[in-house]
Amino acid sequence: MWEADWVEPGQQRSRPATMAELLASEEVETTGTHSIIDCPRVVYDVASTAIAWASLESFGTIVPVTGAELVAAVGTDLPTRQQLEVLDERIACARWVGRWTVLHSPTGSPDQLAFWGYSGD
Repeated sequence: MWEADWVEPGQQRSRPATMAELLASEEVETTGTHSIIDCPRVVYDVASTAIAWASLESFGTIVPVTGAELVAAVGTDLPTRQQLEVLDERIACARWVGRWTVLHSPTGSPDQLAFWGYSGD
């Protein structure tokens, strides 16, 4: 989706051809893209999650969900794809800070990575 859905005809800008062109936009620099692009850092160490959450440096960061958060949200630390919507609803997520976790197959094997969160509105 691009501006055509909400900007008046004649006021629309061309769709950026590259990421560099998109990120060079002053508007994107000040208001973000309202997408995963606004969070360029990923914390991989679950032990760092509390530090990242509590810090102003967490802005633009995606932090892992802890085992305790998973158990509190869905009753297991091996969530499946079918539980993703519940995780999104129950796991704390601040504006401009994303969350991630490993999703597992029904047999308990790691299967997918899930990312969620929001920036902007």
